[in-house]
Amino acid sequence: NFKFPNFSLGILFSETESFPNAILEYFVLGLPILAYKTGDIQRLIDSSNGLAFKTRNPYLISKKLKLLFNDNNLVSKSKNSYKRLNEFSDEKKTIKKYLDVVNQITCVE
Repeated sequence: NFKFPNFSLGILFSETESFPNAILEYFVLGLPILAYKTGDIQRLIDSSNGLAFKTRNPYLISKKLKLLFNDNNLVSKSKNSYKRLNEFSDEKKTIKKYLDVVNQITCVE
């Protein structure tokens, strides 16, 4: 688990994303995450590893940021982010998922 000493939080404000690699990079760093709800963000971030928001209002975003920084479970959120990475980087799981999709597409009953 590699850490950048000056990073405490991963933030993604993109209005459009599909499956953001930046979130996976934050997972590698073990950072809790604050991100705009778009694309697959909701599949990646939940209350165990950060916060997702659906506002562009700077005041409301700052309140979410403050909420996350004042969270007593911030350290566990960091650990959960790193653990979450395994769900998306396990080779056997990934191959099985691809094979399941291929089988659904090609199998005719």
